[in-house]
Amino acid sequence: MNELSLFRRDPFAFSFDTQLPRMMRELMRFEDEPRLARFVPSFDVKETAEAFELFADLPGVKAENVDVRVNGNQLSITGKREAETKKEGENFHQVERTYGSFSRVFTLPDNAGHEVDAELKDGVLKVSIPKKPESKPRQISVKAG
Repeated sequence: MNELSLFRRDPFAFSFDTQLPRMMRELMRFEDEPRLARFVPSFDVKETAEAFELFADLPGVKAENVDVRVNGNQLSITGKREAETKKEGENFHQVERTYGSFSRVFTLPDNAGHEVDAELKDGVLKVSIPKKPESKPRQISVKAG
């Protein structure tokens, strides 16, 4: 009696000799297609004893092209990295850097203060939000009536 195989090949067998060239062909088939990438900076968010700090690498972004706003408990950071303009007699043979506008919104915790400081230095944006001072319990004296 012949067994009917549901698979054309053993799904658990992996041979670099046959699979690696197939995987490379799959990767390379997108090489000639236009890039659909856009500029999306990544952020690091750090909490210290005194503040919340956000850091983002923004190479090539000018400080006047970055907008930091707080609305309630929402911190929004928007900006734009402008594309390099083509000059007379120049031709780009390859363009891999991404350009354009970006926008990120972060929800601030309840203990975040209202003062926000933002600085763009050496291509790194640092946003600092001090924490509110902790409320300390206080004794209330009860008067006899």
